[in-house]
Amino acid sequence: MAKNEFLPFAIGAGANVTSQTEWAALQALVTGFSSGKASSAQINKALRQSTFIASAMAQFIISKTNADILDNGNIESFVSKFQSALAFQSLSRNNPGADIAEDNNELSFRNNLGLNDTMSTDNYGLWWNAALSSLRIRIGGWNIPNTTGGTGTTVIFPQAFPDACLIVIPVPSTGGASEQIGCQSFTNTQAVIQKGASDTEPRSGKYLAIGY
Repeated sequence: MAKNEFLPFAIGAGANVTSQTEWAALQALVTGFSSGKASSAQINKALRQSTFIASAMAQFIISKTNADILDNGNIESFVSKFQSALAFQSLSRNNPGADIAEDNNELSFRNNLGLNDTMSTDNYGLWWNAALSSLRIRIGGWNIPNTTGGTGTTVIFPQAFPDACLIVIPVPSTGGASEQIGCQSFTNTQAVIQKGASDTEPRSGKYLAIGY
């Protein structure tokens, strides 16, 4: 374990230090201690405040770099280790995201930025968004109970395509196989599924819509 030689002073329970209320009101905070004798509690308070922060900063550097922080007067070495600790804590501009992968935090990173695929389904209709591309898929159902040939029905996509729908493929599932079911028209919000002119059977099924 890395060594921290910057130790806090007077942090034990019951330490002889001036209370925070008295310390905040002390004139010496503005002028410093004048000639005469300062109380040991006041001196201890000043030492504790400075050494507490110094020790905490040194421990932060150790936790990020696992390097010893020595009380050897080498300011250049301390600054270098402090910069390394800050670089480890923050994202790297030279190799963006490398620290995220190294920490195995890709999932949390994508969640924080909303970059995960999203999907919702009720086991009949479905929408799916691929976060890392513009591809969008919608699945839903349609039903044409009318026996008249050429009859159609309008289906509303479970979620609208942000830009455009590219294709809609209807697939019959009841009423027997048919090659006469087609998509007459579609927009980014809906499609019209239509039977062929000679198809006099009720039809129902599902559709697959792809867009972006």
